[in-house]
Amino acid sequence: MLGTLARVSFQDLTGYSDAYINYPRGTSIWINFTACFMIAFFNNIPALWDTILEDSDKKTIKELPLYLGLTSGFCGSFSPFSGAIVEIFFATIGRPAPNNGYRVMDFFAALIISFALPSYGYVLGLHFAKLSNHYILTNSTPMFTYKNSIRLRFLFNVLGFAAFIANIVLSAKLNVNYWYKSSYSLSLLIAIPGALTRYYLSLLNPKFPKFPIGTWLANIVGTLLVSVFELLLGGLNREGKLIISNHVHRFAVNAFILGFTGALSTMSTFIHEVHNLNKPHLQHIYFWGTFAPSLAIIIVIVGSYAWTEGMQI
Repeated sequence: MLGTLARVSFQDLTGYSDAYINYPRGTSIWINFTACFMIAFFNNIPALWDTILEDSDKKTIKELPLYLGLTSGFCGSFSPFSGAIVEIFFATIGRPAPNNGYRVMDFFAALIISFALPSYGYVLGLHFAKLSNHYILTNSTPMFTYKNSIRLRFLFNVLGFAAFIANIVLSAKLNVNYWYKSSYSLSLLIAIPGALTRYYLSLLNPKFPKFPIGTWLANIVGTLLVSVFELLLGGLNREGKLIISNHVHRFAVNAFILGFTGALSTMSTFIHEVHNLNKPHLQHIYFWGTFAPSLAIIIVIVGSYAWTEGMQI
């Protein structure tokens, strides 16, 4: 819920007219850059995790709820892979261009920016973690104990449950046009099953060390669903009207885009896994094996409809 809240808010803050990176639908570039920076930082601060592990019965950091909450929970829900694919697609077909050659240039520009910046954010987070680990964390590790991590987990459990109940009430009581309901309350609730689905899919990853199949499934399914939802929101019928014109129905579909698919797919975990596959050919297989099918999915579902019936971009 916190990752989705931060994602929607951050996306609104970084989208404004005449921005250097200006995508009218709301760019995911800054979100994915920040999330990749954070996941690299959290994965490379042994002075923090080793101290917590010393007092626990856990063997690895992946068994620590705090680590899972920060990486899989927050960073995973904060960084939508499907959002990047949608942005690359609509930045190519949804913008005026003198000819198709310039559209190809737009496509590669969107591709490079959407994946290169998050990858650089990961590298930057890695170096910042090393710096912090050496100069900061080694002098303040007494506060990073397993008991304190349990206290922190309890605090987040209480706050999370309270936020869950509050958003149920707000989703039921607020008018659909109210700003919090239109952007947050229902999306935060729907994000929960999306993030949980991704987490349980990630449990398949250890069985396929050369190709993280769980994350791959989460990103492919997330892209498939967001393509369908985008088609429902922007598709035009033969009379030139929107397929879904009812305001409440459009609100619900948009909540699934922001909530479920945004929390299901993840750029930060994807970039983390690409960087940590131990052989270059495995990195390329995983990257292109995720990107190419995702792009093909949105082209087939949204592109074929946009080029035949029409879309409102």
